[in-house]
Amino acid sequence: MGAKSNKVVDSNNLAQPQNSNEQQKWKDMTRNDRITFIMILILRMIGLLALLYLFVCSLDLMSSAFRLIGGYTLFSKYTNSL
Repeated sequence: MGAKSNKVVDSNNLAQPQNSNEQQKWKDMTRNDRITFIMILILRMIGLLALLYLFVCSLDLMSSAFRLIGGYTLFSKYTNSL
């Protein structure tokens, strides 16, 4: 079957994840790296605001649906017409 290894796994021997944006300091970045970093940051902020907007819209839609299911809208329109 498979050969078993007697190696001891040491945390110093494990490969460390390399992310160039997190490892470099701002002054060590090239101009293109800085522009890329700023654009990604701006896009993340826009995405976060868009998700927040969609969440608020979904809450409004849910409240309207529950009012419709509960008959509140129909009842209020009926009483206003009298």
